[in-house]
Amino acid sequence: MQTNVNRAGWLVAGVLALFVGAALTGVVSGGPLDPPGSPASTDGVREPGTPISSLPFVISQPGRYYLTRSMGIPLASPNIGVRISADDVTLDLGGFTITGVDPLEQNAINVDGGRARVRISNGVLRNAVGVEAPGAADLHISRVAVYGSAFHAFRVDNGAVVEDCVVSGSGEHGFLLGGDFTDGSRVTIRRCLIEDSAVAGVYLSQYAGGVLIEDSVIKGNNTSQTVDRGGIVVNDADDVTVRGNDMGFNSGADVYVVGDNNVVVDNVISCPTSIVVVASLNTFAPVNTTDPHTNRAHRAVC
Repeated sequence: MQTNVNRAGWLVAGVLALFVGAALTGVVSGGPLDPPGSPASTDGVREPGTPISSLPFVISQPGRYYLTRSMGIPLASPNIGVRISADDVTLDLGGFTITGVDPLEQNAINVDGGRARVRISNGVLRNAVGVEAPGAADLHISRVAVYGSAFHAFRVDNGAVVEDCVVSGSGEHGFLLGGDFTDGSRVTIRRCLIEDSAVAGVYLSQYAGGVLIEDSVIKGNNTSQTVDRGGIVVNDADDVTVRGNDMGFNSGADVYVVGDNNVVVDNVISCPTSIVVVASLNTFAPVNTTDPHTNRAHRAVC
């Protein structure tokens, strides 16, 4: 039974990874990405760590925690599915789904500010802010899909790493970075699919630690057609690197940069292309429509 449970969780994790992998090879071009249904409940099957079988749930001690079923977030204060208020926590969603009842009021997972070394992986978050973690340090999120957040899907800073994730249909931004950083460590977003956000796929405001966005698919964002918004928006921030991404069809601009010491290079951009860099101390490669091998240039696909 233990082996079957693990296989079920990893099967869904594999499906999420395949979504991103397919997108990176051009198979996925936009639209809702609905994974198969969650695996069967594992209530009563003991794994290492502490099971979570009902919500809301507060994690106040270090250790490994895991979901045993898909669950909804009760419509009652504080409207948080899982709250993490300890350091050194691993949260395995087990391939299951946490679903909000009121997207305007609820967060699926909160990590308290000042917490460190939290790992969240392998599941789906729907109809709620996905992971709200301003001020948390050394956060690692992998193989998590967020669908239909009324606001942002992920809010992170302080050295967070977000890999192999899917964001689709956020009511504002896919990723919201900045505003509550403390140690100024680099944030990394890698191999993610970010699509159909109403305002910006990634929105960065006055973050001082540096950000790396690479090897991701960022398409069809700014569906509200807000002025000076789009796929990636760097709003008065420095030391941001955008490289090796597949971008296009983001209303307003695929990349909009205001700040210094930012680098935007080596991306693939679907026509019509739009990269806006405001300020003089930035490295900005031109879009090259004829030679995809031009050194440090963007390759346009028209």
